[in-house]
Amino acid sequence: MLKPLNSILIASSFLIAGCFTSSKNSTETVTVVQEPEPVVIPTQPIYQASEKRVFDLIHTKLDVKFDWEERQLIGKAWLTLTPYFHPQSTIQIDGKSMVINDIQLCDSTGNPVKKLSHQYDDWVIDIELDKEYKKDEKLVLYIDYIAQPEKITQEGSAAINDAKGLYFINHDESKPNVPRQIWTQGETESSSCWFPTIDIPNEKMTQEISITVEEGFKTLSNGLMLYSTLNGDGTRTDVWKQELPHAPYLAMMAIGDFAVITDEWKGKEVSYFVEHEDSAYAELVFGRTKEMLDFYSEVLGYEYAWEKYNQIVVREYVSGAMENTSAVIHGSFVMRDSIEYIDANYEDVVSHELFHHWFGDLITCESWSNLPLNESFATYGEYLWREHKYGRDFADVGIHDNLEDYLYESKRKKEDMIRFDFHDKEDMFDSHSYAKGGCILHMLRSYLGDEAFFASIKHYLHKHAFKTAEIHDLRIAFEEVCGEDLNWFFNQWFLGAGHPNLTYSYTYNEESDSIYVRVQQTQDFEIQPLYQLPIDIDIYHGKKAKRARIWIREADETVAVRAYGEPDFVNFDAEKVIVCEKSEDKTLQQWAWQYEFGPKYRDRFDALEAVVEFCNDSTPRLANEVLWMALNDKVEELRVEALGYTELIAEADSADLRLYLEKLALKDPSSSVRGSAIANLKKMRPDVGTTNTYKKALKDSSTLVRANAIGALYEVEKETALAACKEVEDSPYGNLVGVVGQVYAEDGQPSQGEFFKRRLKDLEINRAGLVYSYSQYLIKQSESTVKDDYMVIDSLSQDESANRYERIYAGYGLLEILSHYQGRLNDIDADIADQEKMATKPYDLNALKQQRERIQGVYDKVKASFKTFYEAQNKGFQNRLDRALEKSGITL
Repeated sequence: MLKPLNSILIASSFLIAGCFTSSKNSTETVTVVQEPEPVVIPTQPIYQASEKRVFDLIHTKLDVKFDWEERQLIGKAWLTLTPYFHPQSTIQIDGKSMVINDIQLCDSTGNPVKKLSHQYDDWVIDIELDKEYKKDEKLVLYIDYIAQPEKITQEGSAAINDAKGLYFINHDESKPNVPRQIWTQGETESSSCWFPTIDIPNEKMTQEISITVEEGFKTLSNGLMLYSTLNGDGTRTDVWKQELPHAPYLAMMAIGDFAVITDEWKGKEVSYFVEHEDSAYAELVFGRTKEMLDFYSEVLGYEYAWEKYNQIVVREYVSGAMENTSAVIHGSFVMRDSIEYIDANYEDVVSHELFHHWFGDLITCESWSNLPLNESFATYGEYLWREHKYGRDFADVGIHDNLEDYLYESKRKKEDMIRFDFHDKEDMFDSHSYAKGGCILHMLRSYLGDEAFFASIKHYLHKHAFKTAEIHDLRIAFEEVCGEDLNWFFNQWFLGAGHPNLTYSYTYNEESDSIYVRVQQTQDFEIQPLYQLPIDIDIYHGKKAKRARIWIREADETVAVRAYGEPDFVNFDAEKVIVCEKSEDKTLQQWAWQYEFGPKYRDRFDALEAVVEFCNDSTPRLANEVLWMALNDKVEELRVEALGYTELIAEADSADLRLYLEKLALKDPSSSVRGSAIANLKKMRPDVGTTNTYKKALKDSSTLVRANAIGALYEVEKETALAACKEVEDSPYGNLVGVVGQVYAEDGQPSQGEFFKRRLKDLEINRAGLVYSYSQYLIKQSESTVKDDYMVIDSLSQDESANRYERIYAGYGLLEILSHYQGRLNDIDADIADQEKMATKPYDLNALKQQRERIQGVYDKVKASFKTFYEAQNKGFQNRLDRALEKSGITL
């Protein structure tokens, strides 16, 4: 790895030359040498190279047990290695914050026979070998160690928010509703927090792990369980072995009291490990796994390779999910019962992690710079499953969301997809690697066509199976199948930053029977390339279209296309795949035509977004028709989008529109649409009909709809809404608990505070919104109440077992309280200054000063808590908090 050169200090001696003669009358001559200009040493740019392979780690064997009280792993490791190429007499093994008890060389049977000297810096173990070993000459190292994850200080990423590697959940049984569990999280380089290894992504090993636990626990690891032995002391040892090689970061363990729902796919075990009370819903959440295995194996042309496929749900997980080979870990958010499943499911997460077993596990990115080879493909795997199972429209909804995610992130940063200049490998886990990468693959598929695209993927998988790869390997695999040089595509999309900004228009020329398509690229060319873009254009005569592909290679280019008569409509980027920001010069009539006849989801979405720009106090009839079409669209996301624009409909207060929204609120098959209809009914003048609709919606099967109904009722029948809140205060469903928090935050009765304290303590998930509502509630209470009760928010902001978003919302809650009291202090200071000037009301002035003193006491306490939260955040999030602080006039 190349690092920036350190500045070199050059010591310069200054020469003073004295010229003397032998003559008495000679004059002393002094020559002054000017100080030289400082030498500027240029620094080399960062280049994050793939890790150098000095040794090849062939096999890892572990024997582990646990000290719950100390949160430690007591382990023994046998590492089988060989020099990668050059002879070696020393070796470096990664092991973070461990106690190293013993290191020995083993004989051919694996028995430790020769003690080896070593040095350890709490990060890397430097070992002196007994001799020089040559390529293909194997050695087995034995390491007796203790892993101490609580001493790990490395930080995680946006995707993986902690990096201790090994986690003990409720280790001291202090949390009454939380089970005791142990689980691991290896990505990016945290496997070396729980076993000695060569912790780099371009390493591959087989493994065997013996796990000793209390008899009541179940264990899970990669590969298959070979056997299980009762030890006669209340413990049991399970031995797991994976015969196929994978990267060290994919090694895993999980221990806990789980129900195991077992199925089979082509003779391989497919099982789901969940808490016992969730076992009835495991099939609901994971039941399509076998169908996914069938589909992915077929479409990729490479059958699922691993010995089994298990999925396990754990508590307090530090990520969303992780593709550990054959043993995926999911956070507890993924579990949904039959009620919760009505509103949302996490099937995309299930498909994403399974797709990784080809892209990430079977073929692993050679370096973290090449992470899109893992994550872009897994993101596109979500699209492929959606398209296969639910159709093109639903798949296009997902990839459009991906594009929006990336474009939002691109406003603050534009990075090369394959980045060799990151400051921290964790920076790679962003919407570029995930969302943009999935869109790029979709664009490549559209350009090449399905047959060539999937044939190339199949070739890539077979060529690099059980190996590592970099982006050029993918390009070459595609070129070998398609016979086409694709450097132009990979250079601008994978090795370049940003995206094109396109302005598009067309005119028809009757004389030449051509349309002249003008495309301008307006992106900043200093940081983004001039793109070479193949763009499909559909030319419509009536409802039938002829497709032409044009190439844009200039910043401003006009291309002529044969029209076969004046077209009714021209659809630019007909497949809606170009990763870009786009401005199209179309009339309202053209947009309306696109909505009615465009075949793709994005045709209709883009048209709807464009049409609303034509709406104002007197919405044009044609725009009105498009809005009504959208309210009836077959895609629920478009109906929800249209509901957000109901106030633009010409008859926005009409009985017809009101009745239609009431119908959607009670009868639409989508709970998202029903809930959105209620939210938008709130914008209309209330009448008996809408109020009755809200009351009927209180009995809806969806908690989202019920929650929106309670919120709407609070505005028209406060007591009815408060009674409904009382009924669901102890609900297990986050939507209902959340709306109670919002209503109580608005209502602000002192008796309602107990609800917040109780639910923030016992609610297992979805606390983020509730803790923020509590901050809104508290600022309506007395200073003495806030002084005591804000500590509930403070403790959550510092709770390491809470998920990241809960802690962030708790921090913002503290800031809300601070901002409120800062405003009150400013107002009181203004009043005091005014009264001192008037000098007429000394009693009131004293009372005001006493009130200020009370408020200042609360302010100082909350400020100290917020400062602790602030200092615990990474620099990027601190910058966001700084902007909020500046806006509030608060200084830390």
